[in-house]
Amino acid sequence: EDLSDEGLPKVPNLDLAQIKFLLTIKPNDVALKEKLLNEMKLNSMASFYSECVNDGQLSSDDKLLQTMRSVNEEKIKEFD
Repeated sequence: EDLSDEGLPKVPNLDLAQIKFLLTIKPNDVALKEKLLNEMKLNSMASFYSECVNDGQLSSDDKLLQTMRSVNEEKIKEFD
């Protein structure tokens, strides 16, 4: 069921999986890489970022990864 017209977010955002797939076909597409990376930064998607680095879609940035992990740890602490 698509509820995006009601203002509800798509969870999970399958557009990101599609972009990741497209990067296997077009590994040098800078626009796709930027779109994927921007969404990861916006949502602190550390695990997905690590997967994309391991799969060769993105270059490794240890500082960025640590920043995303720190944000995630802080959000987890909010639940306690």
